[in-house]
Amino acid sequence: EQWLSRLTSGFEQDQFQLHQQSVIALNNEAHLAQQEILVRLEGTPPVSPRQFMPVIEHHNLGRTLDRWVLRQFFRAYAQGVSSPMDNSDGKAVVETYSFNLSRASICDRHFAAFVDHCLSRSSLAPHQLCFEVSESIAIDELDSVTRLAYQLQDIGCQLIIDDFGQAQNGVNLASQFPLSDLKLNSHLIQSPGRKAD
Repeated sequence: EQWLSRLTSGFEQDQFQLHQQSVIALNNEAHLAQQEILVRLEGTPPVSPRQFMPVIEHHNLGRTLDRWVLRQFFRAYAQGVSSPMDNSDGKAVVETYSFNLSRASICDRHFAAFVDHCLSRSSLAPHQLCFEVSESIAIDELDSVTRLAYQLQDIGCQLIIDDFGQAQNGVNLASQFPLSDLKLNSHLIQSPGRKAD
């Protein structure tokens, strides 16, 4: 109950804040620059999603938080939009933005329509948006993820499976629905110089 009260105050007092971190592609395509949009609950110290998301999910607030994140992102983008960056080859860098989705949003039949509505009022192109679904949820909610994948494809957005490689049957996901990328689980990525067994 203490966490629920903290989260409620976070919504009411605008204590959630968006942050971004760069995503490094293994193919190292220089013309792509992907930023993962993350949400933090401000405080001393700030609270990461790893701490509060289980409470969000338990109280079925994932849909509310996901939509808040997207609204805030589009508002911030509209206020601070800039011209494309250039890389050393003189080619424009295409920025894409990825968002983690909760189970509630994945199962929400109207989520893709909400994304489409946000895009209709923005200068962002649909292909600049990526939505991340964890491998475990994709396996548990296969029908919902499949529906969402095709809905997003119709809009022009991208779908990514996150934390790929944890489940034994996860490899079958790549053939179930349209995917843009896979984000590998850290244990699958070997450090430089380490030899494979």
